[in-house]
Amino acid sequence: MKSLLISFVAALVLCQPASAQKTKSIYIPFAKEGKFGYFDRKGNVVIQPQFDVALPFFENLALVQNDGLWGYTDTTGKYAIEPQFSDADNFSGGFARIRMSKVFSGQKWGFINKRGEVVIEPEYIDAGSFYEGRAWVRSLRKFLWIITIGTRFDYIDSTGNIVIEEGYNNALSFSEGLAAVNTGRLWAYIDHAGTIKIPAQFDDAFAFTEGLARVRKGVTWGYIDKSGTMLFTLGRDTSSNFSEGYAWVKRDGKFGFVNRKGEMVIPPSYDDAGGFSEGLAVVGVGAQYGYIDTKGQMVVQPQFDLAWDFYQGSAFVKLNNKYGFVDKEGIVIWCSVE
Repeated sequence: MKSLLISFVAALVLCQPASAQKTKSIYIPFAKEGKFGYFDRKGNVVIQPQFDVALPFFENLALVQNDGLWGYTDTTGKYAIEPQFSDADNFSGGFARIRMSKVFSGQKWGFINKRGEVVIEPEYIDAGSFYEGRAWVRSLRKFLWIITIGTRFDYIDSTGNIVIEEGYNNALSFSEGLAAVNTGRLWAYIDHAGTIKIPAQFDDAFAFTEGLARVRKGVTWGYIDKSGTMLFTLGRDTSSNFSEGYAWVKRDGKFGFVNRKGEMVIPPSYDDAGGFSEGLAVVGVGAQYGYIDTKGQMVVQPQFDLAWDFYQGSAFVKLNNKYGFVDKEGIVIWCSVE
């Protein structure tokens, strides 16, 4: 019997439950008999299985692996960039970070453009993707240019020039004009010029989404606006970034949703949850998943083993080793590779 296995990488959605994957990929990867191809969102096979590993599309290119090396396929299944990298990431802002071997210095990270040209030489221990024209890079922190004393984080622009050179202890990507940086023991937020806009005061911090950012002071989590004002707190409760005006909160083992005022508008009653997308959010009831609207009404009954968020009117789902796309009426188009 032919086997069919769909696989996504959980890093696609930082801080989202594994059951509720978020992707806006035009095509969805699947694997058949050890090789990966792609479905379109109507369940048709558009790229035949031919890759050892395949990831969703970003900026019309998808990261794929053959024979242990990473490259990029276009939407026709042809290589846009031949496999040649020991590690690589999705395209963002027209560039992708890649890792290559350098003589005498081992594996280092740099950046390529969509023609596969190395535009920023691999010279960094680690690097983030480009967002808002900036990427964080991690390099060795040296004393008197000789002695290594840990690592430092700075920011480069798309030409490779260091535009924010502060030697942070840690740094996150820019989002909505600000980036969280660790200046010592605490986190602050800077703008594109490197100016501190929200002083260091947080024990943990995340990126801004929809004008709000999750932060932690001591054991207490809360949300701040771009002035640094704490709008509301959630105590020790785990929560997500805001999506379409709501964030999920895990309280006493159950998931509910708060609005931008911190009001629990959908009570914690679910066993799992994802963010809202196109007006619906994935929720788990026991071992099954369905979708609720912003009023907490179940519009697609819990029935799936796994479920992804909605994009362009449909969501990818799994049920009893079958895979398909469900619409907002609960009608499923099942995929076939026969």
